[in-house]
Amino acid sequence: MDIATRVQYREKIGLFLGDVFVVTLSLWLSSIIRNTSFPSGVEFLNFIAPFLYVAPVWFLLFVIGGLYEGQTLVTKRKMPKAIAVVQSINIIITIVYFYLFSSYNLAQATPKTILVLYAAISISLLFVWRLYVFRFLSEGRRIKALLIASGHELIELKDEINNNPRYPFIFEKTIDLDMVDFIDKSDIGEYDVVVVESQHAKARKLLSSVYHELFLNKGKNYLDFVDLYEEVFKRIPLSSLSYQWFLGNISVVEKKVYDSIKRIMDIVLSLILAIPLILLYPFVALAIKLEDKGEVFITQTRLGERGEIIDIKKFRSMTGNKDGVWIGEEGSLKVTKVGSFLRKSRIDELPQIISILKGDSSLVGPRADLKGLSERLMLEIPYYEARYIVKPGLSGWAQVTQEGLPPQSVDETKLRLSYDLYYIKHRSILLDLIIALKTIKTLSMRVGV
Repeated sequence: MDIATRVQYREKIGLFLGDVFVVTLSLWLSSIIRNTSFPSGVEFLNFIAPFLYVAPVWFLLFVIGGLYEGQTLVTKRKMPKAIAVVQSINIIITIVYFYLFSSYNLAQATPKTILVLYAAISISLLFVWRLYVFRFLSEGRRIKALLIASGHELIELKDEINNNPRYPFIFEKTIDLDMVDFIDKSDIGEYDVVVVESQHAKARKLLSSVYHELFLNKGKNYLDFVDLYEEVFKRIPLSSLSYQWFLGNISVVEKKVYDSIKRIMDIVLSLILAIPLILLYPFVALAIKLEDKGEVFITQTRLGERGEIIDIKKFRSMTGNKDGVWIGEEGSLKVTKVGSFLRKSRIDELPQIISILKGDSSLVGPRADLKGLSERLMLEIPYYEARYIVKPGLSGWAQVTQEGLPPQSVDETKLRLSYDLYYIKHRSILLDLIIALKTIKTLSMRVGV
């Protein structure tokens, strides 16, 4: 297990134990304030007993809300909003539970005042715990590290590691392989951790002179740049891609057990999703017709697995349908008022379950591109066709990791590709489940992807 993975496991365990303590402390303080007295041990156990039935849902929502994701600088900036939203939903669920499903009387055993106090105290304490206490506990002596890599991803990794004390090392020196023609032994110095982009075209030549210092010194911890970048950002650094990387990391062999389980899940869940599709269809069709009298559905020609042509249906959300148009280009299509709501709620995607039931696509996987657009992108982005190794999906790793609109440019599409390749490399039932939970989170916060 590498350093980044160890950090993430330790972090998740620490966060969970701290959250359990904070939630328990919040209930205890709420009881003290409400009853103006300190409860005995037995009294407090009796008090929290009814909450134990709903507590697992609380922590499940912590997971769905992304509170146990790696605490990168980006996720830290989102933390206050995530805590407020998740805890607000938890309070609503708790109220519903006590009113409808619990034998305990909300007005007697768990007064409304308790829940109001708990909401205020728990959100405040979670802020303090997550943003200050955990960071303080995580800080310690950071060992010196050397980074030997290239491209803008070198800067990305350096900034993330150096500005985030969750990592046990700090890059005190970087060497850009594209900017040097020789590496001297004095450049290596006394660094405890050395991160090297070993697959770089110039790496073998440049590192040959310092081979002993880098790889045979027992005092050094050697890490591969691509592996560390992947663990930190959960995407593949595109500048490091080569045909050798694909041969070593991307399997085109069918995973029979995984594929069979995934197909069963696709069918079962698609049949369940057919229920809201049938119920919503009359209202969606009426709204679309009232706005501009246009067609209710659109059929788009897209690329599926192995580049095969597939047709998918969606509720129409734009003023028309045209292959390969970037939003923002002259003459591009516009999203209708009804379409804006359909997109934010993802209702426009529901008719795609027809394609899933046919086996052309899946619930989880890289998003299928319009045929015309994909042909353009394959010409402009190296290795872009690799994302068609697997079936496209209704929701994917790139969609749940990136927020906002679909890619609006080639550069944004490159970023999406880096996430798609990460999914293809690591695809599994567990990762599919994580994507499904993140999709639920996205929908609950009404963020269009």
